This record gives sequence, C-alpha cells and structure tokens, in this order.
Amino acid sequence: MLAFAGIIINMNYKRILIVDDVEIDREILRNILKNDFDVMEAENGYAGLEIILSGRPHIDAVLLDISMPIINGFDILQHMKKNNVDIPVLLITAEATKENVKRAAGFSVSGFISKPFDPGFVLERIGSILKVDTGELMYSGTLTSGILSDINSYETKLKSIYINYLKNNNKSDYKCVVVSDMMKLVLREYASISEDHLDAANIEVISQAAYFYNIGKMAVPDMILSQEGIEETNKHIYQSHTNIGAAIVNLNEAPSCRYFVQVCSDMCMHHHERFDGKGFPHRLKGEECSPYTKLCRIIIDFHEIFIRKKDYNYLQFQAAIKEMGNDPGAYDPKLMAIFESCEPSIIAYYGRNEKLF
Repeated sequence: MLAFAGIIINMNYKRILIVDDVEIDREILRNILKNDFDVMEAENGYAGLEIILSGRPHIDAVLLDISMPIINGFDILQHMKKNNVDIPVLLITAEATKENVKRAAGFSVSGFISKPFDPGFVLERIGSILKVDTGELMYSGTLTSGILSDINSYETKLKSIYINYLKNNNKSDYKCVVVSDMMKLVLREYASISEDHLDAANIEVISQAAYFYNIGKMAVPDMILSQEGIEETNKHIYQSHTNIGAAIVNLNEAPSCRYFVQVCSDMCMHHHERFDGKGFPHRLKGEECSPYTKLCRIIIDFHEIFIRKKDYNYLQFQAAIKEMGNDPGAYDPKLMAIFESCEPSIIAYYGRNEKLF
C-alpha cells in the first residue's frame, strides 16, 4: 500500500482516479471498482488536477465529476488538453444532456457515467476502455424476448432521431443500411467457424448496432464533413465523432439494453482503429479491438471501393480486396479471410440492391 496526498492506493492493478466532491459518490464508486482496479480519490477539482498534471503516480483512467465548485470537470479537461495529458476520461453526471455531450466531444472523453451508479455498467465502460476483463464486459446470458423487445424499442427510437437528422440535412441512410445488412451476412459465416457461439439473436443485435457506426457525425459541423480532405486544424473536431457517437448511444443505461449499447458504442468509438494500432481515437492494436468492430471497418472500406463501378462482379470484388491489401496493417487478416469467403453472397447482395447505390 502507498499513501499519496492522503490517499491510500493499492499497487496491484490498473489505477483509476475518482475526482468528485461528494464523499458518498466516491465511496460508491470505490466499492464498485476496488476488486478490479487500484482506486485513488480526489475530493475536489484542485486535488484531482494536481494528481493528473503531476503524472505521479501514473493514472490509467479518470472518473471525473462535471459539477464541482471552483474547478469543475470541464475546467480540468481544459487543463488536460492544454498540457497534452492523454488519459481516458469518463464524466460523472446526474444527467448526460445534449449540451454536455457536445461540450465533452471537444475533449475526446470516453463517455458518461450517470447517477445513480449501475455497478455493471460502470465496470463494463471502464473495462472496455482499458481492455480489462472485469467479468461484466459482455452479456453472456440468453437474449430473451423481453430483452430483445427492449433493444428493438431503443433501436427504433435511436434510428428515428438519426434519420430525422439525415433528412433535415438532405442525406440518406443508405450506407448505414448497407453496413448493417453486410454485417449480418458476414457474421453468419463468422459464427460458423468462430468460438463466439453467436446465434441468430446475437447476429441480429450486432447488425442493428452496426447501423449507427457514424451517428456521432450529427454533432460535427457540415463545413468540416464536406471537406475533400480534412484540414489539420479540423482533424480533432472530425475525429471527435467517434467519442460523440459512443456518448449518444450510452445515454441508455437500461440493463436490458446493455449488450446492444456496448456493441454499438464500441463500433461508434473504434471503427477508425487499425489492426496495426495506427488508427484513432485510442490506437487499439490487434485483438484489443472487438471482432465486430473490426468487421465493421472492413465492410465500410470495402463498400467505398466496391461501388466505384457498377459491375458488381467477381473481378470487381477481387480488385477491391487487392486495393485494401495495399494498405498493410489496416485489417485483421483472419477477418479479411472470412470476409473474402463471403464473396458470392456479397456480390449477390449488391446485385439485388443496386438501386440503393
């Protein structure tokens, strides 16, 4: 054990800093986290900022309360950004409002934790960010009719919001539909040879989640999205759509929707990651990224290449695969092989749906 600024630290695991001026909230979070992480606490923004900026001891993630006197959560994020401190942050809030989501996007936060705290959700979010198995990260039970009904209800509401945004901006959701359809098609092949034991219900939920991979772009100004090449000064704004998308999806904390929310928010957050670790926002490498999100990246990139011509045949399929292969390190080789094995079904899909393109 180690004492630092009056705080007792366990030195065995990854270290989480809780910055919250409410003692009972810190106590609840500490009890949720203590079996899986080293837990540090700061009782106000000043103490938290001192620990974060000093770099001593090393912090792996921060749970940061938004509403604190004198120095609040956003003040701390501003100081972290100014000093180039790159630590994953989950914001603690009584309500993840649209205003907070938009404001947080400018600091690339990893998401929100709402009060009252759901232990499973807290462990799931932190474990997902730090790639730590807390035993709560994936829903392993049966997707009952009740759970599927709740997921479908949330998916319908989320889709309504997204489609309204797209229509109001003279955009179509056809790419979302293609990514979702293709995910279902490829997952059927993946399920037949993987150890994930995906059934039809799992495949349906994951495919539904893939539809929303780009939902975070709702908060990115059109003038940036419409640029041929994103200017260097605007890259951080463009890249923030990954964090925004995950934050939007995570506004639903219902336990019955947890599986959908986790899969969906992971796709939103990490569909720009690369197998070699050179993507964004978290530079996840290899197996650090979920197979479903890696498949999402493959499908997105393949589609962009494949629809350049309208032949939709074997030669065009092979040309697209070859072009993707010219970017070594971008894709998981095993998943690329599974994707290639779906060639006849993929070509048939494009042939049936060519009016979409």
